[in-house]
Amino acid sequence: MKIFISYENMKRDFNGRMLLLSKFAKFKNVEEIYLGWHKDIFFELLSSVFNYKGKLILIDCNNFDFKFPFIKLLKYFNFDYYTFDEEEVGISYLKDEDIIKSRFLEKKFAEIISGKFVLGEKNYLIAQKFMTKNFEKVFNTGHPRIDFIKNVDINRKIIEENFPIKKDFVFICLPEALFRIYLFLKREKNKKLSYFNFTKSRYNYIHNFLINIKKIVKKNNDKNFILRAHPGDKEFERKYQTFFQDCKNIKFDTSLNTLFFIPKCEFLICGLDFVAVESNFLRKKALCYTGNAFDFDKNYEGHFSSNLSNLIYCKNFDELNESFDDLKENNKSKNIPKISEEVATLLSFKKDSTNLIKEIIHKKSFINERESLVKKISRFLIKFCLRDIFKYICSLKKKNYNDFDEIDFEKFKKNFKYSPKKIFLSFFTSRIFLACIYKCLFFINFKDHSVYRMSGEQQKITQDELDLSLKFNKIDKDRYKIKLLRQGLYLRIKKLG
Repeated sequence: MKIFISYENMKRDFNGRMLLLSKFAKFKNVEEIYLGWHKDIFFELLSSVFNYKGKLILIDCNNFDFKFPFIKLLKYFNFDYYTFDEEEVGISYLKDEDIIKSRFLEKKFAEIISGKFVLGEKNYLIAQKFMTKNFEKVFNTGHPRIDFIKNVDINRKIIEENFPIKKDFVFICLPEALFRIYLFLKREKNKKLSYFNFTKSRYNYIHNFLINIKKIVKKNNDKNFILRAHPGDKEFERKYQTFFQDCKNIKFDTSLNTLFFIPKCEFLICGLDFVAVESNFLRKKALCYTGNAFDFDKNYEGHFSSNLSNLIYCKNFDELNESFDDLKENNKSKNIPKISEEVATLLSFKKDSTNLIKEIIHKKSFINERESLVKKISRFLIKFCLRDIFKYICSLKKKNYNDFDEIDFEKFKKNFKYSPKKIFLSFFTSRIFLACIYKCLFFINFKDHSVYRMSGEQQKITQDELDLSLKFNKIDKDRYKIKLLRQGLYLRIKKLG
């Protein structure tokens, strides 16, 4: 059996998935586990269709509709598909039903998926509202991302021993990608988009946050600061460095997950985002800059970070400055913040999600079932017709991601547009399955994403992050062969002996 676990955002998703991986690695019939960036995980999965006869299981990072034709094709093989949604945390407070509905399973997807794991009771009821059939495939498990926060709390000693920064510091986390928003606004300035004004207000919020932070850093030159840009802005780190070039007491660090920094910092400065919740679950005192957020979007009134006992909320620089001085003087008091019971319930903090997910998959997918002759014949025909397409994709995968252009996609479509094999395959899946496969493995949209983002540069696993995660999850390196592949875009873990 091979298990594939995908992520979209390495810094956000990797450690929760490593916790899940550690559970499956203990099963005897699991031969290999692949964990990594979704583009490469899908390619490794497609490769296994041609060279592996055992069970294939994918635990995916979302169930977007564009994946449906590809997943439907894979279902003709010995393949089970599970998913949880990384953006599902946001559904806990959003009020726009159209956005919420888009995150759940449509009828066609619900028929072929093996299971969808949701964050908590509220989201489970939302799923029930929007799914009229196959609701038994939705499981109220909680999320590995929340389990990892608890794992950090338990393993504070490991963080202490391995954390690279030894000086005291104040940790600053930006709640949004400032420069990516700026480029979007610049590109779309002549278009009347429904969410343009919201995005512009969000930009003003983050921009003011950054300006006020710089004032705090310059005023408190006796303090060390570490700033972490939003992961979506990783390619613009030099711009942040330029902005703070006259501040000698601030450094920029994205080497490890945010959660490793929170227990080690004196206190935290954050915005209205999930980092605020993480600080609450780790009982760390923090300043939360709200600026104009409550004015431009009604959703922030119900945001899970808008009423936490460990946060001091600041609307402007004067409040931020005063609160910073107060926290600097009184941070060492023995008054430890309490975890919010309301947010803990909303996000299933007390659930052991990784074990629940493991048990559900074990029960549903670790059973050998007899296959019909029709399915075996269909599999043979699909593999035969798919082989030429797969060879072409293999040649594309030898290229670096940053060498891709729109012309590659056009050549790919043109090469197989009138192929009899492609036409035959469309009967098993969809007439647009070529574009869907390509989008799962590469990129189609060159307008909204930079080459840096499309190349996966910010999604690579480093050896230091892997080593620390292995310690956290008590994975014995002597029992497994663990290798980073494609320069860290994914890893493979295989039992020894």
